[in-house]
Amino acid sequence: MFTGIVESVGEIKAMDRSEEGILFSIDTRLDKPENLKSGDSVAVNGACLTVTARRGCDVDVFVSNRSLSDTRFSALEIGENVNIETPLTLNDPLGGHMVTGHVDGLAKCISRTSSGASVLLEFSIDEELEINQFIAPQGSVSLDGVSLTVKDVVDMTAVTVFTVNIIPHTLEMTTLKDIAVEDFVHVEVDMLARCAGRIIDYLGVMRND
Repeated sequence: MFTGIVESVGEIKAMDRSEEGILFSIDTRLDKPENLKSGDSVAVNGACLTVTARRGCDVDVFVSNRSLSDTRFSALEIGENVNIETPLTLNDPLGGHMVTGHVDGLAKCISRTSSGASVLLEFSIDEELEINQFIAPQGSVSLDGVSLTVKDVVDMTAVTVFTVNIIPHTLEMTTLKDIAVEDFVHVEVDMLARCAGRIIDYLGVMRND
C-alpha cells in the first residue's frame, strides 16, 4: 500500500529482456535505501513491484509480460527517470490518498498549459478501460504514482478527459515535469470510488431481481 507521495526520482540503469519479461536495475536515489530488502514492494511510476535484489541505492525489479501489456514499462529506456515510493507503514502520515500500486491502464496527455508557476495537464482515458466513471472532480487519482486531485472532468464519445494542476513542488520532485503532449502515464483510480461504484452496481442488480 502506498500514498502517492513520491520519495525520489530514480533512474533506469539497466534492462535485461527475456521471454518472461524485463528485469530492471534502478538507482532509486532514496535517502534510506537500506529500508528496502529482497522481497519488499516498491512503487515504480505507480506500479507495485517486488525487489529481487538490492546493491546500495540500486534495486532490481522484474516486470512480467502480463504487466508489460498493461503498463508502459516496455517503452522505458536506460537513463530514463522514474518515480519511486516505498510502502506505507503504520507510522507514516497519509499525505496523499490510498494507492494500491495496481495500475488500471494508461492515460494520454492531450494538452499542457502553464498557469503561473504551476502547470495544467489534460489527459484522456479510453472507455475501454472501464474506469472513466471513477474519475470525478475534486476526487483523487494516481498518475505515474503521484497522488493528484482532479480539477475538471468532461465525458466525450469513447473517452473521458480530465485536468490536473501540478504545483511547483510536485513538478520539482517528480517526473511529471517532463510530461509532454502525446505522452502516456500510468493511471490508478481511487479505490474508494471503485468500491462505491461496485456497491451501486450491486444494489442496482438486487433491485432488478
